Amino acid sequence: MSWILTVSPVPLVATATNQHVLLASVAAKSILRSVVEELYLQYDHFEYFPSYEIASYFANRGTFIEADLRTVSAAGVTLVMRAFQESFVLKEELIGRGQRAQDAITVEQIGTLERRIEAASRAESDEVFNDPV
Repeated sequence: MSWILTVSPVPLVATATNQHVLLASVAAKSILRSVVEELYLQYDHFEYFPSYEIASYFANRGTFIEADLRTVSAAGVTLVMRAFQESFVLKEELIGRGQRAQDAITVEQIGTLERRIEAASRAESDEVFNDPV
């Protein structure tokens, strides 16, 4: 049996700590993401799905977050669900038919996002995100 883990892109609206809600929200997401990463790296039966990263990635300039800054937009939900389906549902169907999933699955927006993240990891500054998509 496999488990698919993710972190919600929806920020906290309140906290029971003395911290400002912004700090508490970032801390909570960071802790959850770190725990998920450790589980993913240590155990074969855990997979990670990046809904948090897809919806809240700053280079998207808020495209997938509504004006209330808490709600994922319809376009964001569509992209996240399509990526999930193509990452897990279609992949399993293709593997079941003996096909190589990576050869049959292409998601242009996810591919573009992944390329930009990879380029940014090699960049000397975050100025690379100022380039238009």
